[in-house]
Amino acid sequence: MKMKRLAFLFLIFSLFIYCGSKQEKVEKKMEDGVEVILNHPEPYTMKGEPSILHVEEEFTIDTERDEIAELGVPDIGRFDIDSEGNIYFLQGREKLVFKFNKEGHFVTSFGRRGQGPGEIMSPIYLNITEQDEIPIQDYSKLKLFIFNKNGIIINETSIGLQSRGYFIPLENENYLHYRDYFDPTTQHRYDILELHNSKFEMLKELDKCDYDPVVAFTQQRKIFTPRVFISQVLHGRIYVGHENRGYEILVYDLGGNLVKKIRKKYKSTEVPLEFKENWLANIGRFKDRLVFPDKMPPFHYFFLDDEGRIFVKTYEKGPNKDEYIHDIFNSLIIIYTAIIIFSASNCSSSYDLKPFILIKFIKWILPQIIRIVLSI
Repeated sequence: MKMKRLAFLFLIFSLFIYCGSKQEKVEKKMEDGVEVILNHPEPYTMKGEPSILHVEEEFTIDTERDEIAELGVPDIGRFDIDSEGNIYFLQGREKLVFKFNKEGHFVTSFGRRGQGPGEIMSPIYLNITEQDEIPIQDYSKLKLFIFNKNGIIINETSIGLQSRGYFIPLENENYLHYRDYFDPTTQHRYDILELHNSKFEMLKELDKCDYDPVVAFTQQRKIFTPRVFISQVLHGRIYVGHENRGYEILVYDLGGNLVKKIRKKYKSTEVPLEFKENWLANIGRFKDRLVFPDKMPPFHYFFLDDEGRIFVKTYEKGPNKDEYIHDIFNSLIIIYTAIIIFSASNCSSSYDLKPFILIKFIKWILPQIIRIVLSI
């Protein structure tokens, strides 16, 4: 759905320190030689960890403002942020990437759309590396372009026909590869995460989520699922979670070795009425064939900040309309639970992948970005 008006709202999070004398013992166990961190519904009480959340508005970027519209940005889709706080939007008709500074002021644009040398026809995936390099994949040309933060191409690599999906460059010259796959024999659809070498050859499969048989609307009723599969990379670790495994995040090193599991007991939630109404309103003549699951997945999305804290958006409701629980982990254990507004009617609501930025689409119209500043 094309968004006519998009405003970006930046907020500051300040988490104040808990200074009490009591500290809980973290529950752990070993499974097949891998440490499992066990989290309970309530946060752990830990000395030196934040315990109070404070939110302030910082600035907005609104595409309805004349100066933004004149840049050629019709709406704002994929975005990310570098280590200096500069914001990059992957969007636009002629120029592909628009760069704003940390105060929200436009800096420059780069990356030309087209079929010529150095041009990108079908861009997908914008995720800035920890080295502030900007990988953009051309799905049509089957190439991966690496830009520096000044918009100069520093590498251009052919991916090959055998490697559909998108690639995330890793600091050890391997690639994290995400793809979805439909098996015509079993009629199942999968999300798959793989580790590839520098030649884009697969080394190993890290994770897979099975979404069960995909049934044509014309034949019988379809079971609907929000389809949750998330992967993040930070400080030499790969974090993966999906709906089939429950509230659990696997942690791999860059060689694809499983080093830790982060698990939490959670309260299962019913499918919200507004969620059903939104899908039924947009499904057209097939709405009488749509069947929803009894429960929502354990979480909707997660991302990490520069300190390695994990922010998990759940479907557990807060006390007011459109308020939902967000769990905050100090890389291993849950230390804080925050209530943040987002609309349950939008199953595509998502967070950006880079630390410091959190995006939530409100009722398909207003995305908000939250800059996270932790006072430690």
